Amino acid sequence: MGNAFSNCLCKKHRIGSLREITLLMIGLDNAGKTCTVKHLLG
Repeated sequence: MGNAFSNCLCKKHRIGSLREITLLMIGLDNAGKTCTVKHLLG
């Protein structure tokens, strides 16, 4: 799953333009949702 996120981040840098997206994270308690979102936001 982490590999999928890193692929998205690489594609974002290649395109050069940023666009606003909405991301819905659903999962179990203490599953790392907050950590993943903070990593994506930089």
